[in-house]
Amino acid sequence: MKILINLQSPFYTIDQNGYCYDNMIELDWHLPFLPTENDIFDCDSIIDSKMPEFDTGLLSWSVDYIVYEKIKGEVTPILWLLGE
Repeated sequence: MKILINLQSPFYTIDQNGYCYDNMIELDWHLPFLPTENDIFDCDSIIDSKMPEFDTGLLSWSVDYIVYEKIKGEVTPILWLLGE
């Protein structure tokens, strides 16, 4: 299944958070489950080269919440990750 990831962090600027919102990261997710709220999410290994160029790789990411939206006729989970 395809999932979208929205990265948000108080350590990003307003423009950087806006960029992440407008350019969510699309991933093919092959696990039979999704992470749950407050789970730690290793962006460096899971997202890898799709991380924004301005990210320094020093943040720890966790799942803030998950939203489900219908996109192009498919229900798609959107993981909102919080970087701290």
